[in-house]
This record gives sequence, C-alpha cells and structure tokens, in this order.
Amino acid sequence: MLEISPGALSQYLKGSRPFSHKSIEKIGLKLGLDLEQINKFILKNQDKRDQVIDLTTLDSDNFAILSHWYYGAIIQLPNIKGFKPSADWAAKRLGLETNVVRNALETLSRSGLVHIEKNGHWRRIVDRTISNIITDKISEVAKKNYK
Repeated sequence: MLEISPGALSQYLKGSRPFSHKSIEKIGLKLGLDLEQINKFILKNQDKRDQVIDLTTLDSDNFAILSHWYYGAIIQLPNIKGFKPSADWAAKRLGLETNVVRNALETLSRSGLVHIEKNGHWRRIVDRTISNIITDKISEVAKKNYK
C-alpha cells in the first residue's frame, strides 16, 4: 500500500528517520491526499523542517494496523461476494493462520473499526479504508506537532 520498506516505516514511526518533503509527498499521495493537502501539511511544518515529525504518538494498535497488510484486507472482506463473518473463513481466504486473523480482529475491534459478536462473527463498523483511517491518524499527529 505505502510502498515503504518495513525498516524505513519503523524508523519513521520511531522518530529516528526524518520525513523529507519528498517522502511526505510520496506517502501523502499513497494515502489518497491531494497535493493541496500535502502542501498545507508541509507548509505548516516548515519551521520544523530539520526536526523529525513525531509519529510515536500512534498507539500500538494503530501501529499494527499500519504495519501489516492484512488489516486492510480484513476491513475490505465484507465487500467480497460470499463473505462469511468468521475468523476461519477470513484466514482461509487470506492465506493466514486463524489466530492471526483473530488477533487482528481484536485489534480492529479495540480501534473501533469492527464489532465482534459473542459467537465470534464480526462486522465492519465504519465504511472506510485503512488509508483513510491512517490519514486521519497522521493528521491528528500533525495537528499536535503544529500546536
């Protein structure tokens, strides 16, 4: 999705690697932002150009959602014909272990993106993509950094 190596993503999120204007633009475009939004972000952070934009305020759940491809896939599964709201079905469909899907569903539930029923079935709560959600998270962090 973001086409960033796991190592680089980790460095960005830990704050050990600064965001350049080019990297902000690249990530912003991948997240579906338009150039006007990206440029506003860059301009707001112009005085912090030599500082690291701190994304460490992302909690561990949001970090996991951003870091693993299958969270986005799980969120999109209800759009698939023949969808069955079970971890077993999702695991088989995505080629993952059932426990990985269950853990991901719990993380998505804590983040308010899915609701898990007592019988283990689940449903999507929001009709948004992971890109939209992460864009919001990055925007929240950017606003905190700007203040």
